[in-house]
Amino acid sequence: MSRATICVWLFVLLVSRGAALAESPRLDVSVDRTRVEVGEQVTLTVTLTAGGDVPAPELPVSEAFDVVGRSSYTTQEINIANGRVVTTRNHSYVYSLTARRDGSFVIGPAHVLHEGRRLESSKVRLNVVKPGRRPRTRPAPVPGQDPGDSYGDDLERDLFVATTVDKKKVYVGEQVTVTYKLYTRRTLRNISYGRLPSYTGFWSETLFDAQRASFDREVHNGREFNVMRLKTMALFPTASGVKSLDFLEVVCQVQDHTRRRNLFDMDDFFGFGASREVRARSEEVKIEVSPLPGGAPAGFSGAVGRFDVSVEASPVDVRTGDPIAVNVRVRGTGNLNAVGEPVRPEGDAFKFYDPNSNVSSGDSDGRIGGEKTFEYVAIPNRAGSARIGPFVLVYFDPEKQRYRTARSRVVSVNVKPVRQQAASGAVMSRREIEMLGRDIRHLKPDLGHLEDHGRPIVRSAWFWTVQLVPVLGFFGIFAYKRHRDRLMGDVAYARRRRSGPEARKRLTRARKRLQEKDGVAFYVEIDRALAQFLADRLNLPVAGMTRESAARALREQDVPDPIVSQVQDVFLRCDYARFASVRIPETEREEIYNAAAALIDALGARI
Repeated sequence: MSRATICVWLFVLLVSRGAALAESPRLDVSVDRTRVEVGEQVTLTVTLTAGGDVPAPELPVSEAFDVVGRSSYTTQEINIANGRVVTTRNHSYVYSLTARRDGSFVIGPAHVLHEGRRLESSKVRLNVVKPGRRPRTRPAPVPGQDPGDSYGDDLERDLFVATTVDKKKVYVGEQVTVTYKLYTRRTLRNISYGRLPSYTGFWSETLFDAQRASFDREVHNGREFNVMRLKTMALFPTASGVKSLDFLEVVCQVQDHTRRRNLFDMDDFFGFGASREVRARSEEVKIEVSPLPGGAPAGFSGAVGRFDVSVEASPVDVRTGDPIAVNVRVRGTGNLNAVGEPVRPEGDAFKFYDPNSNVSSGDSDGRIGGEKTFEYVAIPNRAGSARIGPFVLVYFDPEKQRYRTARSRVVSVNVKPVRQQAASGAVMSRREIEMLGRDIRHLKPDLGHLEDHGRPIVRSAWFWTVQLVPVLGFFGIFAYKRHRDRLMGDVAYARRRRSGPEARKRLTRARKRLQEKDGVAFYVEIDRALAQFLADRLNLPVAGMTRESAARALREQDVPDPIVSQVQDVFLRCDYARFASVRIPETEREEIYNAAAALIDALGARI
């Protein structure tokens, strides 16, 4: 018997077996792993194999898990058996679950009513353990493969996320630079973030965030890797003690050399190779944060870094009571958001009003710095030569490990007395008196045409209207002052107020990137617009705003599941587009733009 004949009979046998299976509907439940840590995510898939359209199965989930995402898809198989064409559809329903507490839990069984018959799946047991050290790279299990084989060990050596910090011992407020890199010796596809660190106990600033997959060559422990820099963060600890940096997790598809090749595997046929999902995460890093030394000079308000102070005043020639604009600038490296107002000069020559402040920051050689400006209004109290300054800023220099003082220069101001008004009762000339007389006679009509002024003024409506203006103005000023005070003292209120305008600005920038056909920058703006909006509305750190954390926070606010799923879908599509190696169609970019804008409007009305 020839080889071609054997292949034909093998094909007929496989198709016949597939047809037989297709005729028997069944319901299956599977998970990507059966052991997880508290806070980790597990993917559960319910697969209904049946022909035709079917309803979605019901799946009871233990209260120990939060459902943070749902999705579904359908695949179709066509088999020919005994001259009959049998069509089988596999309806897959994917649930993303996050473990809330440790223990052993049973999920299921799932059930569905199909053509009058109740189909029921088996149960799945999940073991949830407390957070601890686990393998940094975990492949999803493959049916029929021993979970303890060498594939996982080799994979952990060939694919991992490394965390590097420039310092492990710092002072409160001192910058720690953290860099995450993905090391791989395998072929990767569909790279996305599975979990981002929350940076609890730190003020965080982003120095670098990868917008596309870009690899360099690097030797690590004597082995050559393809390396992709994922993130670089500047962290400023806000309290002393030993702080732990949470891990960063990357999800990707890795070519699987352990799977047995299938004659009808299209990936193998076209040369792509079989692949499986892998989750690689970084190790937790501990930072020892020391408190600032005692004996801080008077006026120290928490500034840590290296700074200098300058002052400008305008105008410098004024009269008593005239306002002077005074701008005090603090420049240097460090967390400028933690820099308080410099100490004002002593004396009663000027009255200073509380300043407005704004920060302009950036990074230089990996160090956060920039400028913080304090804008004052100063009123001179008396005439003569006066001086504005010096303004004094006390800060702690972590490199020198001591407190230092920065002083501004002194600005000289010449204050003149108030100009005297002309005395009343001045002598007028005869011609001026005659002209004045004609004017008075001209403006004075005949007595018969004068109006009757006997009605009291207090009975007129316009009189009371005028009286209400100061009252309404007072309440308006009072309400505005309360609003300003709340903006200055209530961070959550201030972030909530600015969330809408900031989101619209980012959407405008995204629209511009869309018109410029800059696909990657467009998805970055959409992701940042939605993440910043949710963080501001919910008063959460934007650095840890992922699709999982966003879903948990929104469900705590009783946001309907359809809206939560749409939010997760936008984040997922943005992650995929940023790291995808193929070009995303323009129609899909227009669709995700409209979806993000609609979500921001809908969430603005609910949270």
